[in-house]
Amino acid sequence: MNSRKIPQIPKDQIKNLQFADVIYHLTDKNVLKFETSVEDKWVAEIYEIAKQFVIDNQKITLKKRNNEIGLDVQKRFKDCLLKTDNLIVENSKGGYPDYIIKIKGYPSLYLECKSFEKGAEKDTLRSFYISPSVKKSILEDGYHLVIAFEFDKINNNKYYRLIKCIIVDCFDLIDIKLKYEFNACNRDLYSLEKKYEYNIVSPIE
Repeated sequence: MNSRKIPQIPKDQIKNLQFADVIYHLTDKNVLKFETSVEDKWVAEIYEIAKQFVIDNQKITLKKRNNEIGLDVQKRFKDCLLKTDNLIVENSKGGYPDYIIKIKGYPSLYLECKSFEKGAEKDTLRSFYISPSVKKSILEDGYHLVIAFEFDKINNNKYYRLIKCIIVDCFDLIDIKLKYEFNACNRDLYSLEKKYEYNIVSPIE
């Protein structure tokens, strides 16, 4: 059978997409630009929590991989957010964002928690992902912020500590890239005709 081209799919990744446009395309919801006015009062509260979080986490048992550190930081920071009385913190339904924060009378705040190792702030490896599944979590217009924690490793790499926190507004993110991925599951792959098969384990009767 001759191979055929798949129609209407670019061969290269699409570049220079605006974050707000991507979210609207996937969810029909608007990304609001964060203004440092009334809203700043409760984002400032999150920032104060984050600063104390950095101060309180100066010696944490090191994980094997940096992405495990990221998950650890994400869980620890959520625990801190849940202790506040003014913020209603909800889990997203997978993927972006990590938290949905609500305050009566204000638009929703979609907050993504990131971490990076000292010296990696300018790295160009992919670290921020959005997929069509965001439509399950982003149900209304709102602010989209990223809070990130910088860490370094101490005591001969036995521990890590947090050394900085930053908050950025994703409304200003204007260089999103779309990279296609084609995939198959185990069932798709291993139900193909087997050319060779060897099994050293005898079936249990």
